[in-house]
Amino acid sequence: MGEVVVDARGLRCPLVALTAKRAMKKATRGQRVTVLADDKDAAMDLTALAATMELKLEIEEIGRFVLIK
Repeated sequence: MGEVVVDARGLRCPLVALTAKRAMKKATRGQRVTVLADDKDAAMDLTALAATMELKLEIEEIGRFVLIK
C-alpha cells in the first residue's frame, strides 16, 4: 500500500490540485498521498479537491499536505 509523495513545489494553481488528483485516482483505499507544495493557494485548492473527491486532508506543516483515500 505504501505512501506516495507528490512533489508539486514550483507548480502554481491549478497544477498542484491537478497533480494531486491524478495521484489520488491511482491510490488504493486507505493510501496516503503526501503533496509537497509551495504555492500560496495550495491549501485552498487541496481543501476543495478533498471535498470534491470525498478525501481526508491533513495539513502536517506548511507546504506538506496529506490526502487519504
